[in-house]
Amino acid sequence: GFRIVHTRQGFRRDLADLTPYLIEPYNRSGVEIGASGPLGRVFVRGERGWEINSAVAPLGNEPVVDKTANSAFVGTDLDLILRGWRVDKLIICGNTLDCCVHCTLRHAADLQYQTLLLADCCGCGEEAPGLRKAMIDSVKVEGGLFGTVADSKALLTAISTGKTAKILC
Repeated sequence: GFRIVHTRQGFRRDLADLTPYLIEPYNRSGVEIGASGPLGRVFVRGERGWEINSAVAPLGNEPVVDKTANSAFVGTDLDLILRGWRVDKLIICGNTLDCCVHCTLRHAADLQYQTLLLADCCGCGEEAPGLRKAMIDSVKVEGGLFGTVADSKALLTAISTGKTAKILC
């Protein structure tokens, strides 16, 4: 009964949507957008490495939102899709908890969605000591300003017992 939306980050093949401002942080981290790699051009739409991993690939009815910003809401139709579905509660998980996942979660909170971060279903791009814990804890500041946090086991238990309202609020 849950609706799923997948997101992925990538730029146009001609890189016309890649600004000089955005190039610099990637370059400083050792990532050259558009450079040839073992899975094609890095962060370029349509390349083999840009595709969603088959282990979590979308089913036929699950939309994919392509983005160029860290938040999946910026420059995309994600908000329109969710509002069309009359969704006001989001369960958020994914890779780069320290970047895209967190930006999307905070943006969702600003758009007045109720958010639940599934902490054990998030990867962290940076392995700086304490970063993962800080990113998770920051969701719950000021009584849950950006949402709430649970792990997948707690969510599955809540679903099986019919107590999802407790975990999602």
